[in-house]
Amino acid sequence: MRDGCAWIPQPQKPSVTLSLTLMATVATHHSRFRSKTLTAAIMGWALAFPGAVSMLAAFLAAIVYGLRPDEKWDAQFNADTGQQSRSGWTVIFVVIFSLLIGAFLLMTGLALSFQTYFESQVEAAKAISQ
Repeated sequence: MRDGCAWIPQPQKPSVTLSLTLMATVATHHSRFRSKTLTAAIMGWALAFPGAVSMLAAFLAAIVYGLRPDEKWDAQFNADTGQQSRSGWTVIFVVIFSLLIGAFLLMTGLALSFQTYFESQVEAAKAISQ
């Protein structure tokens, strides 16, 4: 039996990634638009960080597995079955989109982090000057 998508890494617990992302979204939304408490903001960032790291790790794993030569893949994963892998254009497109989406998410995360940091510095400077 040949599975064309067998090389795509499957996370051990996808529900953990989804629940962390959901909790981070709710906590960040709550802290930004409903209340300005420090506890809610810290909780949002604390939950957003592991969720973002797990998503970026999944994109990186897809790139690493996608760029692995077929011989190396067969030696590691198909040694007992005797099957030969034959990757085609699907693998190339998955690698391209993984790189594109992963880079976009990484740059977005960095931009939001720097923006939040500098906004907090400006607010602290305003509070000190008054």
